[in-house]
Amino acid sequence: MPSRIEYLCLLWITCLAVCDPPVGAQTDNLYNTIRNNVNTTKFADFIDALEMKTEFVEASCTSGQPQCLTVFVPNNAAVELIIQLPQWNELSLASKRLVIWGHILKDTKRITAVDWSQMGAPQNLKDVGFGTGRSVSFGFSITHYAFQSQLGYNLVYFIDVARLVQPDISASNGMVHVINQMLFMPWENTNFYEYISQQKNLQLSAELWFQLGSSGTYQSFVSQQEQGAPLYSTFFVPTDEAWNRLPSDKLTMLKSNRSLLAEVFASQYLPNQIVYSQWTADYPRIMVRSGFPSTPLSPDWSKTTPSMLSRESDGKVLVSSGAAQSEVVGPGVEIKQAVVHTINSVLGFVYETREEVVRRLNPTLWQACQADQNCQSMLSTQAQLTFFVPTNQAMMRFNQMNSTHKSKFLRYLVVPGQIEVQEMTPDLFITIDGLVKAIRFRLTTTDIYVEGRLPGRGYVGGRLVSVNQVATNGIAHVIDHIPGLPYQTVQQYLAQMPELS
Repeated sequence: MPSRIEYLCLLWITCLAVCDPPVGAQTDNLYNTIRNNVNTTKFADFIDALEMKTEFVEASCTSGQPQCLTVFVPNNAAVELIIQLPQWNELSLASKRLVIWGHILKDTKRITAVDWSQMGAPQNLKDVGFGTGRSVSFGFSITHYAFQSQLGYNLVYFIDVARLVQPDISASNGMVHVINQMLFMPWENTNFYEYISQQKNLQLSAELWFQLGSSGTYQSFVSQQEQGAPLYSTFFVPTDEAWNRLPSDKLTMLKSNRSLLAEVFASQYLPNQIVYSQWTADYPRIMVRSGFPSTPLSPDWSKTTPSMLSRESDGKVLVSSGAAQSEVVGPGVEIKQAVVHTINSVLGFVYETREEVVRRLNPTLWQACQADQNCQSMLSTQAQLTFFVPTNQAMMRFNQMNSTHKSKFLRYLVVPGQIEVQEMTPDLFITIDGLVKAIRFRLTTTDIYVEGRLPGRGYVGGRLVSVNQVATNGIAHVIDHIPGLPYQTVQQYLAQMPELS
C-alpha cells in the first residue's frame, strides 16, 4: 500500500505525462524557438534590429486573453529576397515593424495549420485547386488568405503565396509556422490603380486601365468594387517595354478603340480568383478563367475564357488566355483584394498574320510550304491553321530532303484548325491522309510532346519549346524535332538508358 507522499508523487508524475497539452511541452519561448531554428535566424535578426524581442518573449497562451501569438516565420531564403529590394531599405522603422506584425496572428490559443485553413470568412473564390480560400484579418487591418490543397497524398497549407514548409512548431507562449515566402509588405493595402500608377515600368498600362475604367461597364473592375461589395481578382500587367515593342500604328489603334482595348484587358484579368505564379513551383499547371463577366460578384464561368498558369522545364512561368500567351516576369505581388503579375508582352493583343508569325519563327518553313502544292492550297484559304515550327537545328534535316519527303512531313507540320496548347491532351489525335492517330500528344510532368507516325512506323516526337504564337488566322508552336522523323538510332536511344547500355 503506497504512503500518502508516494501516492501524491505518483499522481504528479502521471499528470506530467498526460495532463499537459502537447503544445505546452515546449519550454522555449517564441523568440528562442525562432532564433534556434537554423532556417529562421534571419527573421530573428529582424526582430532584434527592430527591438521587438519583448513581444515574442512576453506573449502568453495561459491568460485566456488574445495574447497567444501564432507567427508565420519566413525562412532565411525568403528574408534574403526581401532585404535585397530597394523598397525595403526605403521603409521607415515603423513600417518595418508593421511588416513583422503582418506575420503575427493573436488569439486565445495556438493556431495549428489545420486551424488556419478553417479560420476567418469563407471567400466565394473560384477553386483553382487550392480550395476556395478564407479571408483572415490580422492586426492593423491586414488580411491574409488561407488555402488548403492536396499535393500527392499530403495536405499542403498556404497563407497567401507562401507554403507552410515547417508547420506546427510549438513554443511555450505560441506557435511557429515556417513559410517559404515573406508575407505582408506596406503596399498590400494599396488598390490596383494606385499600385500600378506608382510603378515606373507600368505607366502605359496605368494610362490604358484608367482610360478603360474611367466610366461605364468596366469601372467596377478597376475600382475593385461592385454594388459596394469588394471584387477579388488577379491581374497580368504588361510592362512599358512590352507596349513599346508593338508597332506604333497598332498601339495607336488600340488606344483609340475602347472595345478592342477591353478585349485585350479581358485576357489579362482573372475575375474572382486569387492566384500566385509562385504556386507553380508545386503545381506546374494551374487552370484558371479570364474575362470581364457581366455579373462580377458571381461570374458565369461558361462565358469566360479557359486560361492557364504553367511552369516550363527551364523555370519560366507562362500565362495563357485562350490561345494567347505571355511570360510572367518576377513574383506575383499581393495588393488590396488582388494579385498583380508583371508580363513581358501584351497578352491578348493579336495583330500578326500567320505568315508574319511563321516567317518570324522560321522563314524556311514558310517558303517550303509555299513551294508545296498541298501546303500552298491550305495557305490560300483564310481558315485557321496550326503550324508546328521546327527549331533551326531540327530544320537542318528537313532542308536535306527531296521535295517528295518534304511534302510528306509538311503534312505533320501544318494541319487544319487552331490547336492551342491547352487542347493538347492524350485524348486528342489528328488524322493525316487517312492515317488515323497519325499525330498524338504526350504529356510529362513538365513537357508536352507532339508525336507523329508514318504508315507502318512507330511514333517519333518533338518537344514543344515555345507555344501559342497566335496569329489572326492561325497559331504556331515551336518544336525541337519533326514529328514522325527519326533522329537517333536504336543504339543511341539505348545508350541514354544506364540500365540498358
